[in-house]
Amino acid sequence: MPPMLVSPRSPNRGELFFQRVRDSWMARISSSEAAPISWLHVVGLIVVLWAVSSDSLAQARDLVVTEVRGTAVRSNSSAVRTLDTLKVGERFRLSSDSRVSLFADQDAKLYEVDGPAEIVLSPKGVLANGKAVEARKLDDAYRNVKVNGSELVQGSMVMRSNASLRLLGPEGAVAPASAREFSWVQQPGAWRFELATDAGVLVHRTEARDGRVTLPANVALESGGHYVWGILPSQGGTTPADWTEFVVLDEAQAAPGRPGTDASASERVVHGAWLKSRGLNRAALRFASGAAQ
Repeated sequence: MPPMLVSPRSPNRGELFFQRVRDSWMARISSSEAAPISWLHVVGLIVVLWAVSSDSLAQARDLVVTEVRGTAVRSNSSAVRTLDTLKVGERFRLSSDSRVSLFADQDAKLYEVDGPAEIVLSPKGVLANGKAVEARKLDDAYRNVKVNGSELVQGSMVMRSNASLRLLGPEGAVAPASAREFSWVQQPGAWRFELATDAGVLVHRTEARDGRVTLPANVALESGGHYVWGILPSQGGTTPADWTEFVVLDEAQAAPGRPGTDASASERVVHGAWLKSRGLNRAALRFASGAAQ
């Protein structure tokens, strides 16, 4: 069986075939004795070019491991870990009672495989025990979103907030109407609410006791504006007990729906990566870790 990957120094079979077709085509054009070129020849060449191009694109396909439960081991005995990038041709084994999830950012698809299984990444997709794995299509907004940064997976280890207070929203990408209602979970007590731009300009400040604040009508938020907000102790507090951020997007602007509380770890990581791509790093960490669920 020929190798699934080739050295970049050596053209693959598709490239060699394309060269032969091209040389034959050029020779035919330059030959004075060549028969007239029909439209069928043109269509044939287009089909060949499309096939070679598609094969080349497929070979460049990488998948990112967004979740590993149990044991997943490569053929060289190294472990498959969350956030590893796997390329076409790679193989690994998944033990019983194990699960792996692989994200393809080119088409925003998630491949989820349960063990036991022998997994191969082919140019056409993911194979488990020789059979094609059907991918789950995620929101198109996740296309070309690069999932990287271990902080997205380790978010639950780095997120620390006051045990008596937890912000709920708004957070991430929100519509204008949703950007005016703020809520959090807290124990009884007096707290101070503060909202500012990401540049540190204060937008609104007020005392809050019931875990909820609605912005007054005279407080305007800009479409596309990036804001941060948090809750501080009412007396003598200078450091927020918890804080987060959001960007105001018009309804027409493309934004994925926020995954629900039952979302898988992979969905949280992918959505966190999308938030990070919009410059919402704090919101990305909180969401990936489930801090705002």
